[in-house]
Amino acid sequence: FPTRRSSDLAWLQYGYPQAVSFDELYRAYQRSGAAKGAVHRTLDKCWEKRPRIKQPGADKETPWETKLARLLTSINAWQKLRDFDRRNMVGRYAGLIYRVADSTGSLREPLMRGQKLVDLVPVYESQLHVTEWDSDRNSPTFGQPRMWQYRVRDPKAPNEQAKPDDWADVHPSRVQILAEGSVGDDFQDGVPLLLAGFNNLIDLEKVAGGSGESFLKNSARAVTINFEATASPQVITQNADGTPSGKTVKQVLGEQVDNLNRSVDSALVTQGATASTLQTTVADPMPSFEVAANLFAASVQIPF
Repeated sequence: FPTRRSSDLAWLQYGYPQAVSFDELYRAYQRSGAAKGAVHRTLDKCWEKRPRIKQPGADKETPWETKLARLLTSINAWQKLRDFDRRNMVGRYAGLIYRVADSTGSLREPLMRGQKLVDLVPVYESQLHVTEWDSDRNSPTFGQPRMWQYRVRDPKAPNEQAKPDDWADVHPSRVQILAEGSVGDDFQDGVPLLLAGFNNLIDLEKVAGGSGESFLKNSARAVTINFEATASPQVITQNADGTPSGKTVKQVLGEQVDNLNRSVDSALVTQGATASTLQTTVADPMPSFEVAANLFAASVQIPF
């Protein structure tokens, strides 16, 4: 049997996944401040200025450019193209679906000369997949998609969370793919921005979460009670008039400890016992955090 690589065993022990899925990358982008900061630091820098589409040799804006700018503004195109770029950074690739008013009127038909650009629809990797490939080795598009499907939201039922996904066929001529890091036509070779530093994002969560847990445990005041050999703890189970309350010593002490942790002015009554709190030494998380943060910063090429 082949032996497992030491790195595989190390990753297993450290809690790192052997393969990182899109869902894990998307969750990191949604829930990790470092991951989201890295994406938007790069995105915002790239989109500081709005691009200009100009006619060759034209220094000043021409009537054609003015008309085009008016069209792009009407469908909020620049914001959607920016979002197209953002979605590509999270996954291996992202898609941009062109909705055009043409003679076919169907997304699954080849794109014909259209009368109007109706909309641009940016989608994540998880919202777009291939349903049919060109398997003809003599075809110029061999190995390329012959049909896509993208997940759409039903406008008639926006609040039905349990509704199955609705997928629509889209012809490749109506889909533009952005797969940064892929030098060929294979969009699946795209490299997510957060992939190289994903292990370091896990370390950041461990350090920050573990440190927060330490503070929480200390502030919760876990109480230990040590009864002396001559103590009479049953006394605390009695009512104010000396009659039995029907509760055990454990129940009474549990209620007192709960009140102590809920209120700042509660008291703990014991009978011949010594109460103390369990405290843990909270380690300084900064050195460990900075190591993980520097490694993640190096992966996205942003100074720590």
